Amino acid sequence: MNFKMTQQILIILLAGLFFTGCLSSGSTAEKRAQVAEKATGEIVIGVVGPWDVTYGLVKDGVKMAADEINRAGGLLGGRKLKIIAKNDQRSIDAGQIIAQQFAENIDMVAVIGHVNSSISIPTSIMYQYYGMVMLSPLSTNSRLTHQGYDKVFRNVPNNAMFGRSQAEFCSRKGFDRIMIYHLNDDYAQDLSNAFEIAAGELGLTIVDRLSYDALSDVRHFKSDLEYWRDTFKFDAIFLAGLMPQAAGVVADARKLGIKVPIIGGDALNTSELFTEVGDYAEGVYSAAIYHLDNDLPKNREFVLNFKKCYARLPDRCAAQGYDAMQVLAAAITKANSSVPDKIARALHELDNYEGLTGAYSFDDNGDVNNRPIFMLVAREGRFEIVKK
Repeated sequence: MNFKMTQQILIILLAGLFFTGCLSSGSTAEKRAQVAEKATGEIVIGVVGPWDVTYGLVKDGVKMAADEINRAGGLLGGRKLKIIAKNDQRSIDAGQIIAQQFAENIDMVAVIGHVNSSISIPTSIMYQYYGMVMLSPLSTNSRLTHQGYDKVFRNVPNNAMFGRSQAEFCSRKGFDRIMIYHLNDDYAQDLSNAFEIAAGELGLTIVDRLSYDALSDVRHFKSDLEYWRDTFKFDAIFLAGLMPQAAGVVADARKLGIKVPIIGGDALNTSELFTEVGDYAEGVYSAAIYHLDNDLPKNREFVLNFKKCYARLPDRCAAQGYDAMQVLAAAITKANSSVPDKIARALHELDNYEGLTGAYSFDDNGDVNNRPIFMLVAREGRFEIVKK
């Protein structure tokens, strides 16, 4: 039995102990529904993620959306939204503790989060069985929404969608021989698998595939990249990792004279790439579903208002947090209720709600439908949309 499988079994066993030792999932879910059915006061929503330089704007996006809704009169005849924000610090342990705290709050009906797939997947079981809606704004691992849970959703494409889109981009660009380099975690492994499958179907060649872990540093990257440089011919590197570590891979590749395009996952779509590596970011590609230059009227207004609120421009995290709150509010309105089962049913039935990144509807699994994915390229300190 490998370490990853052992870890997953331990998480399930711990969740089981949690269910039997701390709360009764059935009675708690029923009580939550009963309280929500009669409630006339605030609608309590949790938001959780690692509020660091990479992901902190998720919380700001959620709060800005909630403030706008409250100023407009609230929901369900004047009920205001109350946001409770918690920092999981990219830690499974912290994430589990926060999930327990949220589950014990009988007034909380939904959670926007978590951000990292390695935390979203094990905590989703808690939210489902304690009768809460979970809407993740950034977790892309396909397993999150393929566990048979009717109250677990995401408003971001899954890795199968991202991997297919990026493989098609490589095919269009003539990047026929590709190396895959990925962080050894739930997000990056799943994205790399999806990319490799799609690349094979499109006739592209994966020349080699290597991984690194969360503790890897320049010595590890240098060794792997030198091996590739001196041994193989390739047209591009597909890099699936998290910031700021992934920026180190970019910088080390360029320092070693590797000039081929680097195609990153959506996690590279952040200004942090430029602050970490400066000019080495030039020409790096990243998948995206949001960009400031989106000319939808709703997005233009969002950018102006966000800058007023926080004295900085929004990013994909802010946009995803904002949309998650607005989509959840639309479902509460559609359901005419704050009962979690009714909210979940309304989300499944949502018909093309217009958000910052396009129209939202969800499939039976809780995955967002038909979300446009495009490519960005780093140019002179910012990301630009690739036209072809």
